Amino acid sequence: MVSATLGIANAIITESALSFLGLGFPPDFPTWGRLLYDGATFIQITPSRVIWPGVFIALTVLSVNISEMVSEMPWIQDSGVDNEMNLEAS
Repeated sequence: MVSATLGIANAIITESALSFLGLGFPPDFPTWGRLLYDGATFIQITPSRVIWPGVFIALTVLSVNISEMVSEMPWIQDSGVDNEMNLEAS
């Protein structure tokens, strides 16, 4: 499960980086990396065109990683919720 979560975060970062470099999806397909690429030319005029996509990329990757950390906490694993579900399925 941990490797899947890290894979999702890695895919988000990779896609954003490739789109920023112009190697990702076509220009008519909106992605965060493409928003960063388009906003880079206007960074002196309106820095928010670069700041907001960057913030949302970081928040998305952090939320994916935090959700995995929360699901791995010992008191959540020992809460018995999974045990109750397994008993109902039997």
